[in-house]
Amino acid sequence: MDQIYETCKEADVIVFASPVYWFSVTGTLKIAVDRLYAPQCNWGVAGFKKETVFLMTSGSPAEYNPLAVEWYRYFERMLGWKSLGMVLGTGKAEEAWKLGAIIR
Repeated sequence: MDQIYETCKEADVIVFASPVYWFSVTGTLKIAVDRLYAPQCNWGVAGFKKETVFLMTSGSPAEYNPLAVEWYRYFERMLGWKSLGMVLGTGKAEEAWKLGAIIR
């Protein structure tokens, strides 16, 4: 986690990506995000403001994954981070390219 902490601290944009697991993100991503709480508190909210992107693959349409979207939105609100957008589901390559183009 020390490498992840430093990478997150230095990054301008953090991309959260996961396949759908039981209508939400994988446990691995959830654990990593949970572990961001401590450094966020130590660095102070103002010192750890980030822009984020949420990518999720799924064989189902996005409306079948409300728990994942709500998890991301809640996490972002609690930390005061800013979402640059989300791409959810399959067959959304053009949408993903457009979102990627705004990340510089």
